[in-house]
Amino acid sequence: MTINQVLTQSTQLFSQVGGEVTLGLVIVSALLLCTLLMSIKKTRKLDKQLKRMQQDLKVSNSSVINIGQQLLNLEKKVNKQNLRQPKKATVAKPSIPPVAAKPQAFAKTLDSELNTSKQSAVDNNESVYDKARFYLAKGDSIENIAKRCNLSHAEVSLLQALSNNPTTTL
Repeated sequence: MTINQVLTQSTQLFSQVGGEVTLGLVIVSALLLCTLLMSIKKTRKLDKQLKRMQQDLKVSNSSVINIGQQLLNLEKKVNKQNLRQPKKATVAKPSIPPVAAKPQAFAKTLDSELNTSKQSAVDNNESVYDKARFYLAKGDSIENIAKRCNLSHAEVSLLQALSNNPTTTL
């Protein structure tokens, strides 16, 4: 073989390989372009969803704030009404045990009934929110206070936040 023949064969071989390499590069480029277009489409879709969720979150936050303000206003009105028209604590009359009972037993019964009726009168005049504030001041957990006072977790959390903010008064 001569050098010319070797050069000719190598040139043909490089041209075939160059064509295959070029074809491979074109295919890879096309795949990358398709991937890029699909990712742009998904990004736009996710961006729209994000904007919609942000808008929904803004609406929810404003609703919660509005409800909290209404709750505070209602509690203020109730407290004003309670100040204007104080409820009279009624003490139930103790029942008299039979004459055959010992005087000490009678005194114990009388004391326990008076204490029970006084406590129930105080409980009736005290609002649920005052009780919750009392338990918050003692350091009870929000879950226990919510169960004990028959309030929602959010209401107790709101009371806790308000009690931590000294500028806010009810």
